[in-house]
Amino acid sequence: MFLRASAVFLIVLCATAAQAGVYKWTDAQGKVHYGDVPPPEQKTDKLNVQPATEPSDDVEDESESRPEPKPAAKKPRDARADAAREAERTEANRRQMCEEIRREQKRIDAAPSGKAITGEQRELRGKMVEQNAAAARHYRCE
Repeated sequence: MFLRASAVFLIVLCATAAQAGVYKWTDAQGKVHYGDVPPPEQKTDKLNVQPATEPSDDVEDESESRPEPKPAAKKPRDARADAAREAERTEANRRQMCEEIRREQKRIDAAPSGKAITGEQRELRGKMVEQNAAAARHYRCE
């Protein structure tokens, strides 16, 4: 009994949805709008839109007129070549980082030292030298 009532309810619901209209209206700026719910206090035109059940004869079937595109040919990937390229990129990055570390060390060495700097500045300089040395070890800089 419940199944039969549910089926009837679904049929009525689908029929109601199929009868829902499409409305067309123009706003104050002259822009044309379409929707399934007409705006309040707006002059609308109800359009008679029927769902397509089968292809029309006056519309050309695009699948018949256009050939199927050919898939792009894929080149086989060489895992060794990929690994070699990655190793080259890694080595280039390592050399670049080592060069930046050397420049930073030169900048630190060129800064004033001795009695001309405060204890706080001396401590900061020591930390910078330690960090630079750790980075040089990490990147295996010579």
